[in-house]
Amino acid sequence: MLKRVLAIMVIMTCFCAVTAHAYTFRPQWVPQAQFAGFYMADKMGYYAEAGIDVEIKDGGPGIVGLQEVYENTTDFASGWLIVGLRLKAEGQPLKLIGQFFQKN
Repeated sequence: MLKRVLAIMVIMTCFCAVTAHAYTFRPQWVPQAQFAGFYMADKMGYYAEAGIDVEIKDGGPGIVGLQEVYENTTDFASGWLIVGLRLKAEGQPLKLIGQFFQKN
C-alpha cells in the first residue's frame, strides 16, 4: 500500500510541479483506512516537502470525484475503474492514471 501511495505522490508531483498553486484531491469515500496513506502523507508533510499544496476533500455517498475532475471542481480523484471507463465512454476527457486494487 505504501508503494502505491508513493507512486501516486510521484505522479501528482509530475503533474503539479509545472505550476505553483493549490491542488485538490477527492477520495471516493469518507476518510477511512484505505485512504490512510494520502492523509498520512499530508500530515507528515510529504506533499509540502515535494512543493505540492494539496487539499484533501472528503468523499462520501452521492459524490463522484471523477465527475468533479471533469467539471474542474477537483484536480485529482480516486474512483472505481468502472466509473472512469463509463465516463470515458460518455466522451469525458479524463486521464485514468492507475488502478491499485488487485483483489477485493
